[in-house]
Amino acid sequence: MASNFPVSLDSTTNLPTRATSDAIPATDSNDKRDALIAVETKVGTGSSTPVVGQYLRGSAAGASLWAAIVAADVPTLNQNTAGTASNVTGTVAVGNGGTGATTLTGLVKGTGTTAMVAATAGTDYVLPTGNITGTAANITGNLAVTNLASGTGASATTFWRGDGTWATPAGGGGGFIWNDATGTTQALLTGNGYIADNAAQVVMTLPATATLGSVIEVAGGAAGGWKIAQNAGQTINHGSVASTAGTAGYVSSNNRCDAVRLLCVVANTTFTIISSVGTVTLA
Repeated sequence: MASNFPVSLDSTTNLPTRATSDAIPATDSNDKRDALIAVETKVGTGSSTPVVGQYLRGSAAGASLWAAIVAADVPTLNQNTAGTASNVTGTVAVGNGGTGATTLTGLVKGTGTTAMVAATAGTDYVLPTGNITGTAANITGNLAVTNLASGTGASATTFWRGDGTWATPAGGGGGFIWNDATGTTQALLTGNGYIADNAAQVVMTLPATATLGSVIEVAGGAAGGWKIAQNAGQTINHGSVASTAGTAGYVSSNNRCDAVRLLCVVANTTFTIISSVGTVTLA
């Protein structure tokens, strides 16, 4: 009899049975028949033909067919898979390497195994514009002069004092510097001495800022002499005589070798001549 497969499964009733008169033992032939029926049963019925890109899949109880793979054929994987960030959805738990949060703004901090939260300025970190504490070992390089009282009063002859001001060492200090003023104008600095060294009068202007107790000296060196000009709000005292307050006031020499020593008695505004050589004029 002919085989019914793959329309339906064969059975021992429709497949031929080995006659006992054949040379090959009947039991051997019958075993092959039974093996063929077992393979048919395992594969199942169906009349499709295999092609490239298809695989044999079960289509119903006791039936199969060759077909392309579909999503329903692939089980959900409970494991890490490779892909791009666009393929990741949902909130990734902290235990899986995520933040555990749906939205975060600014700096974040961990809280252990629970979701990360936004860090709080001033509590969890110091803003770049805030004060930062630490040890001297953490400070490298040079600290800018402008970071100390904005550099007001800082010069080559002043030092940073414990009361938070730039000051000249008492009496001018060992660092008192004499300068040769060869031009017709000169800006004065505390802790410095200046020699008027020009054939014309040298106009020297007081510093706008000066600490209490700071000293300036001026001496004539050339025929032009010198004049000490003032800034707004400043005055110069000589005994009981005071110059006109502000930019209109001044002190000047009358002879080539006249000299004065000025002491700041009120920070930034008031100077007193504590010693002089020759005759000077206050106006």
